[in-house]
Amino acid sequence: MKRFRAASLIGWATACVMTASPALAQKGQCLTEGEAQSVASVFAPSAVRAVRTQCASRLGADSYLNRSGDRLVAKLQAGAQGQLTNAMRGVIRLVGRDSQIDLSSLPPEMVQPLIDPLVQAKLGTANIDAQGCRRIDRALSLIDPLPARNISGLLVMVLQFDLDNRAQAKQSAGANRPLFKICEGPEN
Repeated sequence: MKRFRAASLIGWATACVMTASPALAQKGQCLTEGEAQSVASVFAPSAVRAVRTQCASRLGADSYLNRSGDRLVAKLQAGAQGQLTNAMRGVIRLVGRDSQIDLSSLPPEMVQPLIDPLVQAKLGTANIDAQGCRRIDRALSLIDPLPARNISGLLVMVLQFDLDNRAQAKQSAGANRPLFKICEGPEN
């Protein structure tokens, strides 16, 4: 599982902002793969910015993030265009009516500015060490040639590995199920 840790940090940060309600664990809610990919597309630029903020001083000037981070963020932002509505549909299904805020009543132009601070708050407490920063830097350099859509799809796949591992560990320990999962089967 350690090999996925650095690679899944950005994907996991994307998911962290959606785990607002403990009641979801009992409901067994899930995101479709399309919704999960839209969420990843929408949150990925913010996650890269947050990781870059945390890691910039821990990486050399010639690191991928310090050289090419702005270009990657721009590519991810372009890939996120038009994805917010589908991402919100999944998030709304997850938090449902348990949320104190009716997310469905918020227009996308109100939601978009909230994403950076949410992701920054989650990643700001991640305490990424120098080795983690180097691993993330390497992972981002490896996925850079991919189109933004493929990057978000890869993040969802890595997140699925992480969710599966967590679910297996919780099941072995007799704990509750994860707060959400990615649905198997056809898109909804």
